[in-house]
Amino acid sequence: MNKKFRRRRSMETLRFCVTGIFIFAFIAFLYVSKPVLLPVILALILMLIFRPFHLILTRKCRIPKSLSALMIVLVVSAGAISAGYFLVAPASNYLARLQEKGVQDRLLKVFAPIKQAHEGITKVAEEVETMTDSPAGDEPLKEGVMEEVESAEEGSLTKKVEVNYQSDPKPEASDSEAGKNRTPASNGPVRVEIKENTVQILYSLLTDFGLYILSTFVLLFFLLAYGSEMSQRMGEARGTPEFLTEIEHDVSSYLFTIAAINLGLGTAIGVGLGLLGLPNPILWGVMAALLNFIPYAGALIGAGVVTIIAAMVFENPGMAAASGLLYMGLSTLEGNFLTPTIVGRRLEINPIIVFVWVLAWAAIWGIAGMLIGLPLLIIFRIVCSRLPSLASVERAITVRSLAS
Repeated sequence: MNKKFRRRRSMETLRFCVTGIFIFAFIAFLYVSKPVLLPVILALILMLIFRPFHLILTRKCRIPKSLSALMIVLVVSAGAISAGYFLVAPASNYLARLQEKGVQDRLLKVFAPIKQAHEGITKVAEEVETMTDSPAGDEPLKEGVMEEVESAEEGSLTKKVEVNYQSDPKPEASDSEAGKNRTPASNGPVRVEIKENTVQILYSLLTDFGLYILSTFVLLFFLLAYGSEMSQRMGEARGTPEFLTEIEHDVSSYLFTIAAINLGLGTAIGVGLGLLGLPNPILWGVMAALLNFIPYAGALIGAGVVTIIAAMVFENPGMAAASGLLYMGLSTLEGNFLTPTIVGRRLEINPIIVFVWVLAWAAIWGIAGMLIGLPLLIIFRIVCSRLPSLASVERAITVRSLAS
């Protein structure tokens, strides 16, 4: 009996170790293969989003599949290029204005309460750390020079203590000897500030992503033109010709609905910020639509960016707060009321799983991983619901299993 129990424990331990090694190896594979996998995954997500348009063109308009795919790719690429052409200039302009002294002073005034609270917490922490680190019973300091320095920004007095631990005090040198021994380095460190052109940084980033964009559009064309036939042939090979087609239909419908909701949210935020007087409302609408693919963090990031830009533009700090509240309010309304009403709760995923999943993809692929994390989780959720062997995984990641 003991031998069987030990053998079972050893097999379970071995299985656990092998699973852990496989997970770490798979994460390393994803990190290394980003240049290849990222365009493929982006093209797959875009194909699933635009699949309803392709079906309308092929079935109702009687247009060939290749020509329909080419038309969709041309429209999407033209929209992306136009958006980049008209929105890169305002974005780079805002990044350049952040370096201006007047803009920085205005931002300091708007966020002064947060800065004061942070300074107060830091001061208390430093005092506690000083009291903790100071040893009891040590000898008093031999020499100490204390001077009061007036801060140029706050106008408050701070104390600076310089301590010399020499046992024997040395006589002060005369002015002539001090002048002889003084070197240029004794005047203090020289601060060198290197400023980079934000326009050049943005241009280099767009150049680096040019290959990704081109590869994504080429793969999008092939997936739209031949993806359904490929999935049908793969299903026939497995003996279930309709299996992959049904999964593709479910995923496509869900992603298309989510994309339409995000587009509507971006339009509402852009119109609302335009009515408040914030320039370039189209830029903020596009940003909101893209960031809404990032659960939880996307709304916070967008509200923070809009608040900072509004603080740069408006003289009244209340307008900056109103812009951020408008963004956050519309995002909250969409996430808690609009999306559950339209999509329903049958595909709701545990928020803990969503947060950890997106955080993991952000650690692997950065911002691109955050954007594709939720669509990939939705695809995985639907696949699990269709496969009986993954029914336990499907119950574990959904909210419905928590209520049962």
